[in-house]
Amino acid sequence: MVYPSMFPTGQTAVDPLEAAMATVRSFCGWHVAPVIEQDLILDGSGSLSLLLPSKHVLDVSGVTENGTPVQVHWSASGILRKESGQPWAPSLRGVTLHLRHGYEPEEVGDMLAVAKAVEARIRMNPGGNVTSYQAGTQGQNMRAGSVPLFADERRTLQPYQLSWGV
Repeated sequence: MVYPSMFPTGQTAVDPLEAAMATVRSFCGWHVAPVIEQDLILDGSGSLSLLLPSKHVLDVSGVTENGTPVQVHWSASGILRKESGQPWAPSLRGVTLHLRHGYEPEEVGDMLAVAKAVEARIRMNPGGNVTSYQAGTQGQNMRAGSVPLFADERRTLQPYQLSWGV
């Protein structure tokens, strides 16, 4: 939906559901859903394990380290190790791979419920004016461009949140 009177010429509003999903994905640190395929370039870790930007890996293929193909073992939780047992070289942008990961939408109904709740708050405040929300002991201020997550929403999303940086 576009709100032309609220944006300078040439700017349009972001779809509220897209903004809500972006908030959820930002909190989680990865896209979560749906299942997607990506070609990634990662920094080598210098350790035995390389942590992927995912908590639900379905397939890893085409792994190279500094241009040399590497055979790997991987876990569904996003840990990648060389079959050789050797550590990853500590090379910046040294590891490339093809990754299939994420959840089907029907597997993450709780995450989608949080996104819908955030979307509802965005729709209540489409112009981005400062608005305060209070529910019992929880309160949030929503300013232009911000989309708050309440404490219970953050708890709901914790199982999907990456606990490491990549």
